[in-house]
Amino acid sequence: MPLPSTIGADSTATPLLAVRSLQVTLTLPDGTIRPVDHIDLAVDEGETLCLVGESGCGKSLAALAILGLLPRPYGSISDGSVRFRGAELAGESEARLRKVRGREIGLIFQEPQSALNPVIKVGAQVMEAVRAHGGSSRAEARAKARALLAEVGLPAPEERMHAYPHELSGGMRQRVCIAIALAGDPRLLIADEPTTALDVTVQAQILGLLADLRCKRGMGLLLITHDLALVAQMADRVAVMYAGRIVETGSVTELFAAPRHPYTRGLLDSLPDRRTDRAGEPLRAIAGTVPSPDKLPSGCRFRDRCAWATAKCAAVDPEPTPIPPASEHLVACHHPFRRGSEPRGDAAIDEKERE
Repeated sequence: MPLPSTIGADSTATPLLAVRSLQVTLTLPDGTIRPVDHIDLAVDEGETLCLVGESGCGKSLAALAILGLLPRPYGSISDGSVRFRGAELAGESEARLRKVRGREIGLIFQEPQSALNPVIKVGAQVMEAVRAHGGSSRAEARAKARALLAEVGLPAPEERMHAYPHELSGGMRQRVCIAIALAGDPRLLIADEPTTALDVTVQAQILGLLADLRCKRGMGLLLITHDLALVAQMADRVAVMYAGRIVETGSVTELFAAPRHPYTRGLLDSLPDRRTDRAGEPLRAIAGTVPSPDKLPSGCRFRDRCAWATAKCAAVDPEPTPIPPASEHLVACHHPFRRGSEPRGDAAIDEKERE
């Protein structure tokens, strides 16, 4: 079950993070591509937003763009706005962004082994992060580093302060990375596939830790993943990304109960525990592959894989449209599924199944 949201009822409040029409351009030797193309995202105080989609859809690049960490000189924000606590980050100087990273927005990377320096002891790495964001003395930084390692559930934190990363398990290393991300007491935590490299048991522990930290600290959490089971467990709201675009956004309850975009339907229909009426049948897969950013189809980017595609889908790129009665449930599709209709995934769909 999703965690209880701490979002207030006032939908007019300024979001903690507001991404509007964000476009990322990569200038490569063989041409220019836009792997993130005019996406909208918002995360409120104390909320968990899950950004979900297949590998290569642009999720991680979107996170890097928010923090001003796009690879230079190839990557840049070519359009749009990234506002954090009302202040614009897109186009800000590196000096300004360094004050935001870690101190106001923490980042957890996918692979803890790569994120940690292999020749520096764990305690020194956490202390470095504490001093970088808080200006503490060495003694104060050491005390806070130990407290952070204890807070993230690292066993024997005083002893682990003297360990090198290779002496810790994968789950322990990820806890160290979380401690580093918390060193500046951020208001927003961005976690980019934080459990991908871990076994199932440790994944559950890390997710439980992130959920506890979110509630305890009142942080916003932007969780990037391709795992829908994780989304169901963690999210308040979900944004589904496909080929650089957000195709559906809504509360986790609404989206799982009545997904409206064919891509979202396909993702959910592929889950083993969703089709109890077809026990023993092979899992359903979405036909085709995600298009390359340099070879995107005209109109809707999902149309080549969609059984419901029409001539309009080839001619006009759909804009996100509210689905009543939930005004915050948006879908970018010319032929959204009926509310509450059962997904079929058949090669041919009757016209009456459409709106």
